[in-house]
Amino acid sequence: MRKFYYMPVVILLLLLYIISPIRAKEYEISDFDIEMQVTGDGDYLITEEITYNFLEGSYSWASREIPARGFGRLEFISIKGLNLPVTDYQVDDDGDLKLKWFYPKTDDQGTFVIKYKVLAGLKSRNNLNIIDWNPIGTGWNVPVKNLDVIIKFPDGVEELRIEPRVNLISLDSQAAHFYYDYLPPGQSYHVKVFFRELIPMKRARDYSWLSALIGIVAGIILVLIALISMKRPEAVKTDLNPEQLSPVGLAWLYYQQGSQHKRGISAAIFSLGRRGKIKLVSKITKGPFKSKKVEVEARIIARDNLAREEEIIIAGLEEHRTLKKFAGDYKLFNRISVTTMESLKEKGLIAQELLIRRKGIYLSSLFYTLPGIAVLGYGLLMESYLLIGVGSGLIIFACGQLLKGALLPILSGEGFYLKEKIERQLDGKKEELDLMVKQQKAERSLQFFLNELEYIIIHKNFTSYTLTKYRKLFKKADDFKLPEWLEFDLSNLDKTLTAMDLVEVIDYFLISTAFIAANTGATATVGAGGSGAGGGGGAAG
Repeated sequence: MRKFYYMPVVILLLLLYIISPIRAKEYEISDFDIEMQVTGDGDYLITEEITYNFLEGSYSWASREIPARGFGRLEFISIKGLNLPVTDYQVDDDGDLKLKWFYPKTDDQGTFVIKYKVLAGLKSRNNLNIIDWNPIGTGWNVPVKNLDVIIKFPDGVEELRIEPRVNLISLDSQAAHFYYDYLPPGQSYHVKVFFRELIPMKRARDYSWLSALIGIVAGIILVLIALISMKRPEAVKTDLNPEQLSPVGLAWLYYQQGSQHKRGISAAIFSLGRRGKIKLVSKITKGPFKSKKVEVEARIIARDNLAREEEIIIAGLEEHRTLKKFAGDYKLFNRISVTTMESLKEKGLIAQELLIRRKGIYLSSLFYTLPGIAVLGYGLLMESYLLIGVGSGLIIFACGQLLKGALLPILSGEGFYLKEKIERQLDGKKEELDLMVKQQKAERSLQFFLNELEYIIIHKNFTSYTLTKYRKLFKKADDFKLPEWLEFDLSNLDKTLTAMDLVEVIDYFLISTAFIAANTGATATVGAGGSGAGGGGGAAG
């Protein structure tokens, strides 16, 4: 019976123990004195005196970590306690300086002195020596009070400049003194000191840039490897002939891309004229200062037996009426190019798997670009040449992927076979015309030019310069019959001009029509401040 009497008391005591607050640990840095001495070799000798104020709980160890970022190398020198002995410590200075030390358990205060050396910490740039430093870093998760930072300069410094000058207590040719009464957890400050170059640091600077150069060269090498590794499919015989394609399709295969779709569209307009689907009317009117203005209007005659891309061209000509307005409708041209590409895919001349591969290459470019920009930006911010090199290399490789995607041949084996036939056909017609021009056969060359105009325009060597050379001979033609698909409206000119001979009228037509076609066929062209070195943070437990 007595056993059951004590049971409630035991349960109550257990509950009180469970719900009683656990005593939390809490500390702060009540004093932090840092002294940096710049040596004649450009090294930094740094002494830190840190006082830990243990507010709650008992502590027996502390730690400090200083990143090597922005420095040549860190070397640990010593650790000692002022009011508590350091019983043991662990140090790793192979890269960042990581230090952990132990002392008798205490719940009061502990003051410790840490000494270390920064090799090649000073920088040289634009005839200046620069101290770029973050004395305590952002790694402290407790408040820091009464922070004193003293930077001692070598003898003979001149033209001292401090950025920023916030909390600067004193400055002379010997030292700069900063004081902060309170810094909240995670907050640090960054200081830069500039003075006329006293200690050349070229070796460290050149070595840093070498790491950046290695990253850039690696990116270029990867781009070259990716471009060299591209292979086109073997040509496969097909029963298709160039005559079964629209001029836009011919141009697409001839150039293996859609960037020359305007040249193909211009050729398609003349093909539609020769086939009796449209008539091109050239109006010659007066311009300012007795000049003559030429405008070409397209009149629709028939719409039968048209390829899909030709149907779009007819609709565009009907909407815009003049070639000048038609040539300015870039959205319409893109529709024509997309439709032509779909038609070529249906004929098996463009390989679907290569299109998918090209999209993958473009996506991979984006995949490398975003990290590259991030790494490059962070490298500039941290003044890390290694990161600058890595970021630059990634961006160069990403640009190489874009170039690879643009150059990747997407024609199938049948497409390459037909492309070779188109090249032979276009070269043959161009060579035939050039031979007539060379032999000064004016009438025959002019007649041949207008009969084969769509093929001449598509050829890669047809330019405004070539057209000017042809026109010089065409003007000498005496006997020439105007094609039915061309018409001239001279009603707005003076009566004396209506008597112009036919060749001069043809000359105007070439300027206003073929020259426009040649030009629309042209391809459209498509040191930051750092966060400072040093810093880090610490802990206790």
